[in-house]
Amino acid sequence: MESRAHVSESEIATLKKEVASHKEEIASHKQEITSHKQEIASHKGEIASHKEEIASLKEGPTQMNDCLLSLTLRHVRERFISTYKRKIGEATPRDLEAIRHGNNTAHGGDAAADAQLYEGVGGRTHGLIFVELYRMTPSDVQKIRHRETLEILNIHASVVADTAVTGTSEFYANFQAFIKEFTKSGCNEKYLEEMPRTNVHAAYWKVRNCRRYG
Repeated sequence: MESRAHVSESEIATLKKEVASHKEEIASHKQEITSHKQEIASHKGEIASHKEEIASLKEGPTQMNDCLLSLTLRHVRERFISTYKRKIGEATPRDLEAIRHGNNTAHGGDAAADAQLYEGVGGRTHGLIFVELYRMTPSDVQKIRHRETLEILNIHASVVADTAVTGTSEFYANFQAFIKEFTKSGCNEKYLEEMPRTNVHAAYWKVRNCRRYG
């Protein structure tokens, strides 16, 4: 009996050692798994960083192109204003420089773009020229979002600035009447939709339908 009990204790001791060994192996595997998880997390972070770099590189040319397009448009619009000032004999050295170095010619008015020329440091300061072209101030034009209103302002500026032909007195009178009614309405841009029809609506179509050039 004593021998069997002794063997049993020995087996138990062996089993305990095996269990302890397995526990150590499990702990070691857990550490390896934790290490692998950390490596995976690190790789994911690197991948995310690379994706951001790639996205940034992709956006770079687009942003540069947008900037170049904006500068090109600004030069074109500067040239339009300067050419008109030369037409009426009020061109400054800056205007003549803009005309001389401009590669592209603006073939008509663009109220929204031209209004931005009067913003910020270095912007144009002679607002009366803008008013002659569009019959509204740059700050008032910047508030307009209505496409048809901007188009009719552009038409007027194109006629006024044209160096080859002259606008009709009917066109100028009708346009002035439109500006008067539009201003009286509080610059309400819904005049083409509202019922009953308003004076602004009637004035708008008079401008659109009359003969522009003599």
